[in-house]
Amino acid sequence: YLKKLGCSPLRWKGITEVPSERKQVTYKDGKQESYDTLLIASGSQPTTLSIKGLEEVGFATFHTLDDCRGLKQQLAGKQDVTIYGGGLVAVELTIALLEAGYRVKLIVRSRILRRYFDQEAGDMIKGIIISRGAQIYEGTQIEEVERGQKRIEVALSNGNAVDTDIIAIALGVRPSVPFLEGSGVKVGNGVVVDHRMRTNIEDIYAAGDVAESPDFFTGIPGLNPILPSAVDQGTIAGSNMSGEEADYEGWLSMNILSFFGHRALSIGTLDGNGLQILKVSDARKKQYKKLAYKDGRLVGASFVDI
Repeated sequence: YLKKLGCSPLRWKGITEVPSERKQVTYKDGKQESYDTLLIASGSQPTTLSIKGLEEVGFATFHTLDDCRGLKQQLAGKQDVTIYGGGLVAVELTIALLEAGYRVKLIVRSRILRRYFDQEAGDMIKGIIISRGAQIYEGTQIEEVERGQKRIEVALSNGNAVDTDIIAIALGVRPSVPFLEGSGVKVGNGVVVDHRMRTNIEDIYAAGDVAESPDFFTGIPGLNPILPSAVDQGTIAGSNMSGEEADYEGWLSMNILSFFGHRALSIGTLDGNGLQILKVSDARKKQYKKLAYKDGRLVGASFVDI
């Protein structure tokens, strides 16, 4: 398909440098190639923390298909998994493991799904997950891990301790940008781009997890490493690189979670000054609806089973 479009895929050709003053890239093998326009779409990599004993004990991440295959191999003959993280990937992994019959402990530094749901909706989701057998430890961190005779011992900052067979780290992602050192490309939390996905260097663009792009509501650059944003940004970057001017309207925080026959959804902004909040909830039915308005316009919504 790519060849029909006139594209020449080069596999296993990682870039180590971008000498932008010469409009070139340098590959891992030392060879260089010139470009007219360059799109940086190097994605992201899992965030990890320096935890005493973690490297010695070993841990799994959950970001790529290879990570999934590696975790599946580690699970052979094991039953207990401890997941460190409270975002969507950590919760999705928890749900999948529970459905597969594993025992799961979820360690969360604040509370689960904090970026997408308020305390009330988050507690509803947490209650459903706990009812399916998960143990969730919120407001604490992993201080130290140590391998015992048969299992891994995990010490938490709140003084508690748990033991497990496997530790999985799911603390989010960070943009893959080391190869841009010395390129002149502006890097903040990610590669900073404007509404046309242009960097500060002429003819260099960025899109996807690596891009720090304008927010829909404020226009302030930020990271939003989810698939819908990557698709939109890639389309805008490609249009401008080919000479067809297009503007990116900005990213929206959004996600949807299906779990044990339930569904939760969040989109837009739900907290902040000047918002009018309309909320309906039923704790018994585990149903929740929240709408956020600003100046008479809908700017955010979250739902659980509605």
